[in-house]
Amino acid sequence: MYSEGDTVKLAHAVSPETREYWPESGDEEIPAHSVGAVVAVYVSDSHDASYEVEFVDAAGGTLGIVQLNENDLIPFD
Repeated sequence: MYSEGDTVKLAHAVSPETREYWPESGDEEIPAHSVGAVVAVYVSDSHDASYEVEFVDAAGGTLGIVQLNENDLIPFD
């Protein structure tokens, strides 16, 4: 389980249709292995945890904010 503030990588690409937009983000997919930070953790009794993750590019610009499941993420080494 990840915690708020953890750095993670994306296990697979995410299309623009499935992410929330940050005002500066473009209409391109977020590539697999993009680096992001967990900004929120959602836990319920009936479901596995889900994570809101902000992904950034090499310059630190936001690519998008996406709600994902644990199997969508890879620990950052």
